Amino acid sequence: MNTSQLALDTLCKIVIDLQNRVSILEGENVETTNCLYEIENRLQSQIEAIINYERSKNFTEYELLGPK
Repeated sequence: MNTSQLALDTLCKIVIDLQNRVSILEGENVETTNCLYEIENRLQSQIEAIINYERSKNFTEYELLGPK
């Protein structure tokens, strides 16, 4: 095997290695994005629960005390 063929084989191996690494990173990116969406949804649900609690608390106070 001559030098140029050896260099070409080495480059091909490097390209294949890089393609494999990119595939792994893309998969991890999808997993990370899914986790972030899940966190966002949970936070939004908690925020809505707090808002609803505060609204109901204020409404109850209004019913008990009457308008100010």
